[in-house]
Amino acid sequence: MDSLKLTFPSFQSGQEFITETDPKETQAWLDQLAYVETTQTLNELTRTISTLNRCQQKLAHREKNLEIISQGYLTLSRHMREQHDRHKAFVDKDQYKALHKLSTEMAFGYKRLIDELTEQKFLMRKNRLAEAINYAQHYLGIMLIEQYQLYQPIPSYIWRELHLLYEYAEKSGFSDKKLSKTLPDALEPCQTIRQSYARSCLMSVIDPYHVEDNQHWQIFKYLAYHSNLAEVTANLKKYSPTRCFVIDLSDNDKPHIAHDDNDYDNDELIRLLLTNSLLENIESQIAEYEAKGKLPAEGFYQGIEASNALILLKRIYEYCDTYKDREHSRYPLMTQVDTVWGLPAIKQILNHEAASESSINSVSKLKDVIGDKYKAPFNWLAVNHSEGGICLQNKSKQVEELYIGNLVILKRYINKKPQKQWQLAISRWLQTGTRRGTSIGLEYIHGNLEFVEYLTKSKQDRTISHEVLLVRPFDQSNPFLITAKNLIGGHKIIQINMQNEARELHLTHLLETNSKISIYGARF
Repeated sequence: MDSLKLTFPSFQSGQEFITETDPKETQAWLDQLAYVETTQTLNELTRTISTLNRCQQKLAHREKNLEIISQGYLTLSRHMREQHDRHKAFVDKDQYKALHKLSTEMAFGYKRLIDELTEQKFLMRKNRLAEAINYAQHYLGIMLIEQYQLYQPIPSYIWRELHLLYEYAEKSGFSDKKLSKTLPDALEPCQTIRQSYARSCLMSVIDPYHVEDNQHWQIFKYLAYHSNLAEVTANLKKYSPTRCFVIDLSDNDKPHIAHDDNDYDNDELIRLLLTNSLLENIESQIAEYEAKGKLPAEGFYQGIEASNALILLKRIYEYCDTYKDREHSRYPLMTQVDTVWGLPAIKQILNHEAASESSINSVSKLKDVIGDKYKAPFNWLAVNHSEGGICLQNKSKQVEELYIGNLVILKRYINKKPQKQWQLAISRWLQTGTRRGTSIGLEYIHGNLEFVEYLTKSKQDRTISHEVLLVRPFDQSNPFLITAKNLIGGHKIIQINMQNEARELHLTHLLETNSKISIYGARF
């Protein structure tokens, strides 16, 4: 059979002599593994699968060892994701990063297994290859969500391999073959390769970087049951201007909205992702909730609040139904830009300017105010802009404080002088490369900026103040409040101190949240 060009680590010479590869030994080791200490368990599972991925084994042993360690992964994954949503266990960012490393090794393992299965010269059962492809698809899909959750850019090889594996399964005739008799756990591969692939595609089109914290796994579970309603088809005659996304199997990118059908006729590597049946199902589920207050039985984890489940259903519906086009035209631009990244550094600069009643107009002054601990570059080059945002480039390949969802203030240079007022923005996409360095797309947040004090009480009844950013839009609409993540919690009415006056602020809704900040709609 044809070999697939998949990425996985090379063998390390001699590992097979110091590593136990007998599945019976692997099972005995796993049975003794304690899951009480999350970080230790993560490290043990990662160490074992990493070693096995880099040593030669009998094909049957590799297959069985991956099956065994997948069960350990599932147990740990349930604890970290499902229990987190039930507020019985809380996971820190370092543990999420460690879990992502484990997911990457699991994907490596199954990709190597696929490579070895396709190299077999004798006739083999297609079931073995189909199951390996389904698991590889599954772990690559999990890696996608972990990148979204950590606000990190997506490595291009992930989509390339997702498309490649699906294309191979489709050509081999087993993309729709049911690989399990019963409905799998939500954190396991779906019943068919097509459904696992569709789930990853659907997760990518719902604007996943704006999904609140751990809610990705709520949607992941929902789609475990319902992604089979989305159709992946090579029949380009089914093109529709709505509820239709284009998948280019030769590309390294996620599905994109179908603007028209002129470019896709007779292209063997184009597939359409059609969401009409999925959205009809969501419509009926929303209607049942509004009439009876009942959530779908096969949907979300038990700990979810009904209001949050409804928000997620509507989110899936909105992004799988109608395309939101760019609001503003984009224009080329080549000019210097000064930037300050992250809410703490922004607070230092704006408070300094307010106290001194003067504007900071040099990078040297910015450095003096912020201090040596700040590592992000101040100087960037703007390459294009619109009324709604700007694209910046820097030659650095690795930049501190840069992640999707981070806040930044910036000043463009006009006639070699920086503007007087800072412009607030939030990062929406990030790309790094060896040739161009770092590129980042920013969406403007227009309004007057003012740091105010959010007031709370300690157990000793002492008033504690926390500085938060109040933004008053230029169009005189209601303000919104930007805070450190989890600072306010579920409070709807808060006390703030602004200009030495205590005031009551009503938080109307949560606009978005990420690993660092939360943004609330507000009114006085």
